[in-house]
Amino acid sequence: MKPELKRFFFFFSSFFCCGTAAVAQADFFENDSLQEVVITATSTPKKFKDVPIYTRVISRKDIENSGQLSLNEILMNEMPGIQFGNEAGVPNINMQGLGGNYVLILMDGQRTSGETRNNIDYAMINPSTIERIEIVKGAYATLYGSNAIGGIINIITKNNKKPWEVSMAASIKSKQFYQAEMNAGGRQRKFSWLTSVKQSLQQGYELQNTNYGRKYYPDTIIADHALSTWQVEGGKLLTIDQKLSYSPTQKLVLDLKGNYSIRERFNAGAEGEVLHNFFYNIGGLFTGSYHFDSLNALRLFYNYNDYRKANHYRKLNEQADTYSSCIHNVRIVSENMINRKNQLVSGLELLNESLITYMFQAGSKYQANTLSAYVQNDYKPFPSVEILTGLRLDHHSDFGSRLSPNLALKADIFSRWQLRASFAGGFRSPSLKELHTDWDHLGMFQIIGSRDLKPEVSNNLMLTLTYRPKKSEWTVNVFRNDIKNKIALFPNTAGDTIFYHNDERQKISGFEITSAYRILNNWKIFAGYAYTDDGLKTEGKRTSTTRPGGAVLKTEYFRKINNFLTTFSLSGKYQQHMDVYGFDAEKAQYYRQEYTAVLMWRLNTLVQYRNTIELNFAIDNLFNYRPKIYNFYMPMTPGRMYQLTLRYRFDNLLNKK
Repeated sequence: MKPELKRFFFFFSSFFCCGTAAVAQADFFENDSLQEVVITATSTPKKFKDVPIYTRVISRKDIENSGQLSLNEILMNEMPGIQFGNEAGVPNINMQGLGGNYVLILMDGQRTSGETRNNIDYAMINPSTIERIEIVKGAYATLYGSNAIGGIINIITKNNKKPWEVSMAASIKSKQFYQAEMNAGGRQRKFSWLTSVKQSLQQGYELQNTNYGRKYYPDTIIADHALSTWQVEGGKLLTIDQKLSYSPTQKLVLDLKGNYSIRERFNAGAEGEVLHNFFYNIGGLFTGSYHFDSLNALRLFYNYNDYRKANHYRKLNEQADTYSSCIHNVRIVSENMINRKNQLVSGLELLNESLITYMFQAGSKYQANTLSAYVQNDYKPFPSVEILTGLRLDHHSDFGSRLSPNLALKADIFSRWQLRASFAGGFRSPSLKELHTDWDHLGMFQIIGSRDLKPEVSNNLMLTLTYRPKKSEWTVNVFRNDIKNKIALFPNTAGDTIFYHNDERQKISGFEITSAYRILNNWKIFAGYAYTDDGLKTEGKRTSTTRPGGAVLKTEYFRKINNFLTTFSLSGKYQQHMDVYGFDAEKAQYYRQEYTAVLMWRLNTLVQYRNTIELNFAIDNLFNYRPKIYNFYMPMTPGRMYQLTLRYRFDNLLNKK
């Protein structure tokens, strides 16, 4: 067995055995997270244990105890079923076998503009502003519409709850990474506000392969002639987030949120001497909520988000815009308690999307509109049974109308067992890029969109069983996602042009097993394993770049002595080995490429003094793992890295009477 696998199974078996023995002897109590309120799956607040649809939550405490400084690292290290690749320096998400086009990432329940490669710009989200992250697995179009075939990640940001709140923090990390941030807020009578500012700097560095890349043909092995070098590009980032809230009466709440981000990319090599890429994001969200009483409310949302790219030519000191993705989104939502057994959510929504990109013919701008109506009923016929039904009608300006249903059931079995079952219809309208692209890819081939594309539709089935003995939780989740009219790129016979085209069907299936313990009141253990078969094969050969399996193991130990609270956290992320086949048109043969298993550990120590001073020290990649061959599907790690964060909170001083 390889050394990294030995370490993984040693730690996994040790924690499992220790956890089982300790749980059997301890005085048990219910998991605190069960009482946490979540909103993504139902649109209305509901305790985590009562949500009918399988949902995972990353809490504020989880984020603080991990010490992670970026959103994608938080997601990947907390969830076994989430992977990230790296293509041209852009993180690419994969969840349940599907990429960024199929995972809908929301900020406070609202859409965000996208990156060129179908992801959001993860770097522009400040983790210190996050209250929690809610993750709904599987298709769920009823409340959120297109792009939710693979699941939803809803990032809920913090609201200020104190008369005064001020904190400052500074972080340093190996490879010349520096970060400074400030958070300030207040609450006075009917008005509250919260401002967050973050600035970071990362210098670029170089990675060197220590082995030759190989392609395995049926009759021969072809290896690279030289060891490749990879450039990890650095950059600067500034993010500003502002939240305002005003309650003129007890029934009316007005919220305004704004954000501005600018990121400069330090392009590597000769290109970097000529130009640097700049990325901008400007967003605004207005929410008006009127509560008729504690059970009935009407909400109005207006969301604006604009993500842009530009080339800054350094010697000329000139800038040229190359990309703009903009959305305007208006929603009206009614939340009504019909009776003590029925809660109804209904809404109307208008979404306008526009796109300008270098991938279109010069000067072209395209846009699309979607008008939607939806209704969802949360019915509780018995205290132990809950049924969620919903239906959404979308009318797209290019593709006409589409109905998306969902049905979910939650049943409490005996005293500590819960069964969840759900069926959800999902869909994804072809993106503006897929419809209108006409781009010469570096002189290698032409990429052409198609206006004859049909929307993708999916049927998602999911079954979840949860067992909660005292101080622990076991969950098994099994899913199947059947996607029709899947959109993919297909080359012509000459290989000089690639077209967007509707493939016939993709069938994805898998499962996830998670286990959580609390031991002796101050020791927590979480373990999870996820397996996915995304069904991508050609002539019986696996062409998928989704790793079939992944696991997470995390343990946290808390210790309080006088005014000091210390939290030790050890977490490991394992990604399974995969073989991927490609086709060599010149040889008319398939070849195989190997991507080795990955196992990386992170040790984090958080010391807090009177909730005023925090010192966070982390060792990332604890056992100094380095791939022998770097590529888009291997972590771009230089080896073991160190991180130090110092935070000072002024709250206790400012809020003294």
